[in-house]
Amino acid sequence: LFFSRDKRENSVSFFAPRVNKFLNFYIEYKDSITFELKEEYSGFENSNQLVRVNDTLFFSTFANSSITPDRYGLFNEKGELLYSGVTYPNNNSQAISDNLKSIAFQSSIAVNPDNSSVVSACKFIGYMEILSIGSSDMKKIFELQTSDGRFDNQSQGNFMSLKPSPKSTVTYLCVDTSKDFIYLLYSGRTIEKFGKQKAFMGNTILKFNWLGEPIEHLTLEHDIISFSVVDNALYAIGLDSIPKIFKYDIQ
Repeated sequence: LFFSRDKRENSVSFFAPRVNKFLNFYIEYKDSITFELKEEYSGFENSNQLVRVNDTLFFSTFANSSITPDRYGLFNEKGELLYSGVTYPNNNSQAISDNLKSIAFQSSIAVNPDNSSVVSACKFIGYMEILSIGSSDMKKIFELQTSDGRFDNQSQGNFMSLKPSPKSTVTYLCVDTSKDFIYLLYSGRTIEKFGKQKAFMGNTILKFNWLGEPIEHLTLEHDIISFSVVDNALYAIGLDSIPKIFKYDIQ
């Protein structure tokens, strides 16, 4: 399941790519927290991650090169593909080409709740890009690559995935957004030096505006594995011997 959250509403969503369903749940706070299924959408064939841009548009990543030469697709509320865009770079080496195509599968995506922009950030090659989504086009606003990526032989299967080398620098672990900013959890560690658990944690939040300009470098007091930004607060999940939730003010 791929998880996303609609910040304009009290809701969370799950996309199940194996059954091509996008489920939106409304969160109620009474004596306890309950989740009520509000909307169910079907379709979105060949998507592996999906977020709702607005009431009628859904943005998806594609991972399987036999389906489309493009990385991203835009669907309507009926789950029908409207168009796709942002092709993969050409390369003489098929192995490198397949690795690049796998970026979409191992990226985190998040949508701006106000202006129909989307950010995509990859864990293993330090690649981040911002796109503006319209009803009939998809425009890249900004891209940033901060790591060359070293990979072992990729795994086999219908959905490609990347197996990082122990020397690979783990980069963008997850991404979240607000109306004005993009927040990336950055590791900067290698499995070789830190081990598997510590390499996939971090205490650095990189803050960008929606033009891709760096705004702030935040250092947290704890290593975390995931986070969410709500208003001017950052809620983070840390993992020592047991999971913990931390709250940071980020005004």
